[in-house]
Amino acid sequence: MRFFAYFMISDKKNVWQAYHSLSGEEFIKLGFADKPNYELLREFCYERIGVENFPRVLHWVVKETGVLLKKQGVKLGGYVFEDATDIRALKDDAEAEYSGYYKHSGYKLDKTIDKETGIPLDYKPMGINDNEGKNLGSSQKTVKNLCLKEKTRVVDCKYATLENIAHSEIHGVSLYYKIAKSWKYKKEGKPSEIKKIYQKYHHEDDFKVDPGLDFMLVYLYHKKEYTAVGSYFRNLRMVEYEEHPEGYMDICYQRGGYMEGDIGRMKLTTLLDDHPGRRGWKSFLLRVGMTMLSLAFTALIRVQNGITCGLANVTYIT
Repeated sequence: MRFFAYFMISDKKNVWQAYHSLSGEEFIKLGFADKPNYELLREFCYERIGVENFPRVLHWVVKETGVLLKKQGVKLGGYVFEDATDIRALKDDAEAEYSGYYKHSGYKLDKTIDKETGIPLDYKPMGINDNEGKNLGSSQKTVKNLCLKEKTRVVDCKYATLENIAHSEIHGVSLYYKIAKSWKYKKEGKPSEIKKIYQKYHHEDDFKVDPGLDFMLVYLYHKKEYTAVGSYFRNLRMVEYEEHPEGYMDICYQRGGYMEGDIGRMKLTTLLDDHPGRRGWKSFLLRVGMTMLSLAFTALIRVQNGITCGLANVTYIT
């Protein structure tokens, strides 16, 4: 695993390059008795772990990092940003789709990061024309499974579906997003309408007479009344925006500026650039997996050495 971590955080594009970049003495520093056989390391990285398991390794590293940070008084995963970025493919990549929006062929990476540390918490490789909004629920589930207590998530409008809004707020996560000019207050989200919709279930065994609004919202969410529940919480965000527009937009602009800078830095310092070595979906999975793991391993190594700032910046790690 130490060699695997080195492979991830180095600028080497494959195990062969990483293997031959280390001397026998350096392998011993990594914990080997002597220089191992190349085929052994190749099999471990590509077959025992494999690209399909890179997300699982990431989550293991993040969970361990969160435990260490907590001991140092730093809470991971409380304030989260999520965004997707397009990744250009090589010319004539038969597996890459063309996007009329981005004006090129390629793929897309959906990334969830901790606002305070920049540590990636989850990622989803996608087709360039896929809808990133569908990833929000699974991302929030992953953060919860990492034993992290997410309280706030900031996203763009593509994630702000009524179902996603309902899912986030019902599960205790305050979801922030830009308020579109075309949005209007939805009648279904009024408390009086919530009560009317709730009354439709008066024949159900779990129906309660005269419950509070919070109970009705949770109840209707589990009945898949996402439009009503999501509208209620979106109406509240619209009120918040109208009463404090500058403060609300500051929250949204922080996410936009941070994520743009983060993606730009990644494309300069990791394998996630516009010059992929190979074509195809599997090659893309390898690149994004190595990129995310390089950030996670970098953070873990820094925290293990008592550092709590600049955790996911790989510029000076190697």
